[in-house]
Amino acid sequence: GLFTSPHLFSFKERFLINFNFFETSKIDKSFLELLPIIKKYKLTYFEATFLLALKLFKEAHIVIFEAGLGGRLDATNAISHNLYILTSISKEHTNILGNSLEKIAFEKLSAVRKNSTLILGEKDFYNLAKEFTDSIYVYEKDFYIKDNKFLDKKYNLTIKLNLEKDIFHNHKAIALALKAFFEIFKGKKVNISSIFINSQDYPPFRAQKLVFDNKIFLFDVSHNEESLYRLYSFLKGYRENNILNFFFTFMKDKEISIINKFLKTFKKSNFHFISIPYFRALKFSEFLNLIKKKQTLKKLSKNTYFVNNSVILKNLYPHQLSSFYLKNKINIFFGSFYLYNYLKLNKFLCLK
Repeated sequence: GLFTSPHLFSFKERFLINFNFFETSKIDKSFLELLPIIKKYKLTYFEATFLLALKLFKEAHIVIFEAGLGGRLDATNAISHNLYILTSISKEHTNILGNSLEKIAFEKLSAVRKNSTLILGEKDFYNLAKEFTDSIYVYEKDFYIKDNKFLDKKYNLTIKLNLEKDIFHNHKAIALALKAFFEIFKGKKVNISSIFINSQDYPPFRAQKLVFDNKIFLFDVSHNEESLYRLYSFLKGYRENNILNFFFTFMKDKEISIINKFLKTFKKSNFHFISIPYFRALKFSEFLNLIKKKQTLKKLSKNTYFVNNSVILKNLYPHQLSSFYLKNKINIFFGSFYLYNYLKLNKFLCLK
């Protein structure tokens, strides 16, 4: 079973069993059976969804639960676990988790059970992690990816990979997933070829590449400092002889100072801030306030600015997008799951 959030188009996306959706009737029946409990304890949306997941997955052999926010106070911390995977630590939800990486790391690591195994993606927090469990495997120390191969020191494993060079793979995420896989199936012979997917099968808006009308469209949910830096590093390879079209939006609680690197590095590119009608979404005026200390802004019109005398920055709405993407060969969309949803709702041409 796989429990994730948020969903893009269907509530059923949050609950997968062997990578398939449950029947709607199954979800409805289970929810109605739980409704008295949900009402009695006034559960939040996420808490009720998590409770529903527990019921749906009651016969599953292995279940992966993605925490909603942090760890210590998250609903998913209500159950015990054998394996805890901490993928990354970056500044987001700082109003709840704390305003430093150390505080955020503490919130996430506080959910680790004393006798469970921790797979840690951030080696800088190894000493803190030792306060919660003795069984720890650290990315780049105990397992890693090098030269298109996955290596695991504990099991003396070397697994050949086939990572496409033009897809911005997150090597750390792949290594963490493989390490978790081998920890779950330790001592057993497993055909790992069945767990790999190609780029066409990626979930929407997660390192998704589409080609439409001889133009490249890259979609990624990058929305915090770490993921935005990874996207930035990948795109530097595209900047030679290419004018890039950037389309993005952000939520108000995200740390996005790295966007200043984008504006200074990708000269002569076009940046389009997409204003979406959502209460958590950053407004264009708020975005301008965030960047004006680092950038030279020249107002050309109400919704258009010239940045650093080299970059055009426009404010757009989702329904205006189709007329703007035609000019350039490479178009990049990032910043939030919600952006992808609005692209679909407005029937953006390459997302049929």
